Amino acid sequence: MGIGLSKPTLGILALGCFTLDQAIKYLVRIAMAPGDSLAILPNVLHITYVHNTGVAFSLFRQYPQGVLLLTMLLFGVFLVLAFKPARYTLLQWLGFGFVLGGAAGNIADRILFGKVIDYIDVAVIRYPVFNLADSFICVGVGLLLLHYWQKGSYDNGTHSAV
Repeated sequence: MGIGLSKPTLGILALGCFTLDQAIKYLVRIAMAPGDSLAILPNVLHITYVHNTGVAFSLFRQYPQGVLLLTMLLFGVFLVLAFKPARYTLLQWLGFGFVLGGAAGNIADRILFGKVIDYIDVAVIRYPVFNLADSFICVGVGLLLLHYWQKGSYDNGTHSAV
């Protein structure tokens, strides 16, 4: 069942995600030099300023123009899907908004700087440094997958209406 939220409000959510991501990246760029790290919670969470010309885990970093073209193509696909004539569930609405806002943030970095600004460093598990846009994209894709998983359960009659 769709909800009454409009496509413009989906755009506002995406714009909010984009703006928050870009504001934090701006603060990191003006307050730190690449390679600098600031412990928020020592040995747990740091703000570490790094550049990434690749995608997740710095994959394909040797092909920055190809990565830009691919991410722009995927952004276009999500944009078309998000704004097609349909009523969305809350999961879809949030998912598309997060994916579009996060992707726009990383695409803006690639266009402006030739690389993405990453800064969230989960030191306790030595996970690769990432940014808020990456988080928005992951959460958005997760919400869309959850929606389609639930939809499949409803379609098969295996999901209760509790």
